[in-house]
Amino acid sequence: MKTGFKFLFERLVTATICVVLLSSCYVYKPLGKGDDDRSDDIIQWIQPRKHYAILEEGGQKVKIRVDSVMHDRLTGKASIRKGREIMHVTNHIVYRDSILTVRRRKFSVPLTVAVVLGTPLLIALIKYEPFTTYTF
Repeated sequence: MKTGFKFLFERLVTATICVVLLSSCYVYKPLGKGDDDRSDDIIQWIQPRKHYAILEEGGQKVKIRVDSVMHDRLTGKASIRKGREIMHVTNHIVYRDSILTVRRRKFSVPLTVAVVLGTPLLIALIKYEPFTTYTF
């Protein structure tokens, strides 16, 4: 019975490590000249069909996939965080005047490939036990 528990524990630890590494692949890169740059031209950096993390006045955090960019606002599908609550909105509008910071979400492909290929190799190395009955 102990071997079954050990096997289950090893799988749980491996799965936890994989989830942590894969979830850390999203990186938010600041747009503009600085993090606290509050210039009117921040809208020019934002592109449609890209993902952004926006901090608005009042401490509201918005993760948005931008559908359209106008000269004074953004619209798109958003996840809005207010304190502990998270709301999902399909046509959310963010006005330029209320934006404090904007970060673009980048997906780190090389890290994901390394994790996907390295995890089975690591598991194989951990599980590898040479046969002790054969000698060369």
